[in-house]
Amino acid sequence: LVPVARRLSATRPSTREMDKIRLSFKPKPTEGGERERWHSDIAFVFAAIGAAVGLGNFWRFPALAARHGGGLFLVPYVLSLILVGIPLVLLEMGVGQKFQRNAYDAFAHVHRYAKGAGLGGALVGGIIVVYYMAIIGWSLVFFVYSFSSVDGELPWAKNPSDFFFNTVLELSEGPDVQGGLVMGVSVGTIIAWLITGLCIFRGPQTVSFVVYVTMPLPLICLLVLLVRALTLPGASNGIYYYVTGSKENVNPLGNLSVWVEAMGQIFFSVGVGMGILPAYSGWRDHKKPILRDGLIVSFANSAVSLICGLVVFGFLGNLAYETNQTMEQVSSAGVGLAFTIFPYALSLLPGGLGFQQFFSVVFFLMVFSLGLDSAFALVEGLTAIIVDNLKTHVRREYVSMGVILAMALMGLGYTCRGGLYYLDIVDKYNNLMLPLVGIFEVLAVAWAFPPLASWDKFKDVSVNLLCTKNMGVATTWAGMVRFVVVPLVALVQVVGWVDEARNPYGGYPLRWRMLGWALYIFIALVIVVVGALPYKPLVDGETGKDIEYNKKEASVDVRS
Repeated sequence: LVPVARRLSATRPSTREMDKIRLSFKPKPTEGGERERWHSDIAFVFAAIGAAVGLGNFWRFPALAARHGGGLFLVPYVLSLILVGIPLVLLEMGVGQKFQRNAYDAFAHVHRYAKGAGLGGALVGGIIVVYYMAIIGWSLVFFVYSFSSVDGELPWAKNPSDFFFNTVLELSEGPDVQGGLVMGVSVGTIIAWLITGLCIFRGPQTVSFVVYVTMPLPLICLLVLLVRALTLPGASNGIYYYVTGSKENVNPLGNLSVWVEAMGQIFFSVGVGMGILPAYSGWRDHKKPILRDGLIVSFANSAVSLICGLVVFGFLGNLAYETNQTMEQVSSAGVGLAFTIFPYALSLLPGGLGFQQFFSVVFFLMVFSLGLDSAFALVEGLTAIIVDNLKTHVRREYVSMGVILAMALMGLGYTCRGGLYYLDIVDKYNNLMLPLVGIFEVLAVAWAFPPLASWDKFKDVSVNLLCTKNMGVATTWAGMVRFVVVPLVALVQVVGWVDEARNPYGGYPLRWRMLGWALYIFIALVIVVVGALPYKPLVDGETGKDIEYNKKEASVDVRS
């Protein structure tokens, strides 16, 4: 792998050039079309965490935990992180870094048939970012409302749930009632797309300054809310429910949907199977160690999710106490749980209306920034594939703007009055699409090469891929990738199909659930059909010239 990576990588910019891009999120290419580079390891780690820590932690994780009985969800979640999430994070980072390319081209170098998984993952990321922007639009609506008040209180203080579903979303009776565009959400979503486009058009350096703020800011806001939650009556009951789980479900590990959604959340949250990690790792020096940074990204992401859960369930416990309801009753808001509980928490902050408004502005600006970091990464994962494979010279910014425009048009349906239903359906089936991509990635790396049928040879490749001298670490990772990840993820896939057939999600009619299945089948076809197509030589997106690549030499190096 190392000789191949040396051929594909470029020299680092000079010291003088590095000084000009000291705070770069992802440095501009130097003259001559050299490979883009991170300024430092910290910049890469911050960017990877920024891409991972987003709305999936703030919005998705608490809703899934509440849906599956609080603490009962944590067992399969933690097991999925250790057995599947971390090995795949290391795999994607290793492949992207070694081959210095985007997900499509990096996996194509591993095996010709694996390029379909690389493209399929980036397309899943595109599917996610389309509805992701609508959620960012929700946060902007709350941001604007934070400057106003009703009867000396925040506008949502009396009934956060009613405010979210009826005032912000103007939610229709069901998915069959589309109801037209909701003005506030539509404008907020358009603004989010415009800001994302400006960040990309002006270069990633614009986002670099945001990353250094949005990394500590969420933790500060969450810790403030957690401290407030702990001072409220009933909060201890909510946290106990979060840690121990619902008494109504005494066998959580036997619930098939819990395992499916826990593993789907790991894929969704850490960014595995979306083309982000190979693209970002491809901007690192090919000799950088993988293990440390991969573990930092994985555990930091999950830690933020767990803290979000503590905050949400602390306030849920107080809500149950104040309304004399059970935890199961107050945690039934589903996909909109975070946008009802966090506003409720903000309305209970001490210090009067002025402080509540100020902290609400800061909080929803933080939510917007978190979403923006992840959206930027998802768009870059797809545009990197397009730019690196163009036959003619087209600036990355123009490609990104074209991708953004297409996605913005496709996402208009999520800003309608029935948009929440469509978002809920598509998000559910991401729990199956992302692991599908992961299966093919692992098959390519761990099983596709006949020379790698030898366990000893695969261990040697693992040492090289992880850039580690610790044979024990490489052997452990190799064993998990080869013998644990594929069977476990494949089992969860089958379980997901069976569970969906037995218990249709959300009570949605078949015609609407077919939307999710259609997307799943589309990604599966992309993985298979694109993988079967001939692989053309790589093209440098900056110079438009073919990159020299000796397939025979590369195949020997990779498989030896």
